[in-house]
Amino acid sequence: MHNATSTLTFPEAVLRDETSVLSQIGEDRDLGRTTRQALFWGAAAAALFGVTLGTYDQSWIQVASSAVKLPLLLFGSAALCFPTFHAVQVLRAPKALSLAQSLALQATALSSTAVVWASFSLPLFFLIGTTRHYKLAQLLALGVGAAGGFVGLARLRAGYRKLCDPEQKRGTAKALLLYFVIHAVVGAQLAWVLRPFIGSPTLGFELFRNLDGNIFKHIIGMMGS
Repeated sequence: MHNATSTLTFPEAVLRDETSVLSQIGEDRDLGRTTRQALFWGAAAAALFGVTLGTYDQSWIQVASSAVKLPLLLFGSAALCFPTFHAVQVLRAPKALSLAQSLALQATALSSTAVVWASFSLPLFFLIGTTRHYKLAQLLALGVGAAGGFVGLARLRAGYRKLCDPEQKRGTAKALLLYFVIHAVVGAQLAWVLRPFIGSPTLGFELFRNLDGNIFKHIIGMMGS
């Protein structure tokens, strides 16, 4: 898959040429390069999404803060959960991946998430910039974030099934589902810890806020208000 692994075409390859990317991982070819490209594009695309969110309150310091925080969210949640993923596939998968293969698979899934985030950046920039409604901006950001996360986990699931469980045994699927739940919960709570990504129009710049509950309580409150 030489063309798909070039730096400029990597994001398209991750989204459209999934079979070739997975074949490269399964054949243990150029794993270091694949992982580096995935992490590079994941960081760049996540930073672009962060810039979009940071423009809401028209503060350059908020833009810079959000541009740093989104890659931290993407990679931080993955770093916290990666040992669990690797342990699950080693213990439960009929065909376990090496540590390098697991890392490459996880990195490509993360880049898929970030590329989806970046693809929504322009319409999101327009919507949050013209509506000027803080709660709506938060809900839109939450929706885009969840959509990207869903795509990333779907890519990870597809890679796991192709490389580790080609016979699709039910027991291994349940173990992977448990990992997905853990990753989603950890990612959501880490987003709560790193907030704000969108600066409040009534407050000055805040690098972080007090925990004051958790993300799930906040989501319920936003939907009810």
